[in-house]
Amino acid sequence: MTLFALFVQIQVGSKITSQFFYRLAIFCASHRTSVIVLAIFTFLPLCYPAFNTYYLNPVRDPSNTLFWETPSSRSQVSKENFVKKYGIQPSFRVEQVIIKMANSKKYNKGSNVGVLEKDLLLWTLCLQESIMNTVIMYSSQPSSLVAEKYTLSDICLKPLDSNTCLVHSPLDYWFNDANHLVSDHSILKTLSLANKISPLGMSVPLSSIFGNAVHKGKIVSADSIILTYFLKDIENYNESQTMAIWEAIWEQITNDTDTAFQLVDDNAISVNMNRQGELVYLALNVRILYSHFHHPLRRLRANLPENCH
Repeated sequence: MTLFALFVQIQVGSKITSQFFYRLAIFCASHRTSVIVLAIFTFLPLCYPAFNTYYLNPVRDPSNTLFWETPSSRSQVSKENFVKKYGIQPSFRVEQVIIKMANSKKYNKGSNVGVLEKDLLLWTLCLQESIMNTVIMYSSQPSSLVAEKYTLSDICLKPLDSNTCLVHSPLDYWFNDANHLVSDHSILKTLSLANKISPLGMSVPLSSIFGNAVHKGKIVSADSIILTYFLKDIENYNESQTMAIWEAIWEQITNDTDTAFQLVDDNAISVNMNRQGELVYLALNVRILYSHFHHPLRRLRANLPENCH
């Protein structure tokens, strides 16, 4: 009896509900204009808080936004505050060094890993340390006889109040330590670790440190190594002077490794380095990327230097 009574109640309820929606449909069809106007004036006030928050009066956080945060970050500085604080010029520069092998098959001796070789990564670490430690003399006034010493540390971006330059590099997987890299018995396995964090707390996605990386469950090859440097203007120095210091560092590195520059065209420089008589060439594409997406390009060609250990 209980189930029968429940069934009867369901039937009655279903009949009442169907009659209600039938009459509602007739009313809506007969009063279309009134229904549309009523719907607009009902839902518009409900949407206003969200519309006001995200469009009319967006939240503006004047705090220093970390450059690696996404545009959806709640702490993102608004365009108005950015221009007020930094002006219309970029607040930092991005320098990318892209290392490629011109003859990867000969260098890899039949393997297909591309640049994912231990000795090539060690050479990259050597290059990275050379860039960091090179000291140059520079004067902001060409006519001045007084020059000051500068290193990358003077022009690099140092986030989180640290004393470490922000460099995005595959060597972060080995804490930028040659001993860790040398003792690693499986480079591909190490590079396939998920959620790798750099010493500065940044994520290190493989797509940002290797060019054309190939994955088959884990990374198996790549055709280039990418080093990314973040630079800032020195106080009382303009953008061109900061760039001149960066160029001077590169020139000093090539002088220290007994390299020779040869102008190829407006955007290319050829560099030759000798390593035990071998001619194993790398290609270094130095790309200057402004935060406003300005992309002048410089290309360098080099082989493994003898003094990198």
